[in-house]
Formats: sequence, structure tokens, C-alpha cells
Amino acid sequence: MACRQVDEAGTAPKDGVMVCGDSGNDIELFAVPGVRGCMVVNAHPELRKWCDAHRSPALFQARTASLMAAGMLHLRNTALPPPPGVY
Repeated sequence: MACRQVDEAGTAPKDGVMVCGDSGNDIELFAVPGVRGCMVVNAHPELRKWCDAHRSPALFQARTASLMAAGMLHLRNTALPPPPGVY
């Protein structure tokens, strides 16, 4: 809801917003134009289905189960280049 409100107000950052999710209630986060998204490896089927139907270079789908935040580390290291000024 917050991402949608910021987008509708015209105050959304043009780059550098990342959302993460694991269930269907997170779909609205991924649908905001301009955000980068990460679906975690243990995401519920409704989010997996949505992400599969909306593939994008800005959407990372973690597929490897591992301890801790392996999906997030993989995303940071390989999938999406960081926005300018972010390290």
C-alpha cells in the first residue's frame, strides 16, 4: 500500500527501491513501476505464479534453498546491478 501511495503521489524515487516478498499480499509491491523485486525461495505459490507471469530484469526469483539470506546475497552479487550511488 505504501509503495502505491508514493507512486500515486508522484513522489516515487526513479531508482533504488527494492521490495522483497514471499506471499500473494506482496504482489502489489512488485507491481509498482520502477521497483526492483526479490521473491524469496520459500515464496507461496500465488506469488511464484505472478512472478513467473511477469518476468523482468528487475525481478529476481530466488530458487536455491540455503541458510540465511542466500537469495538476497545472490541478488546483490549477480542479478541486478545496483542503482547509481549504491554499493
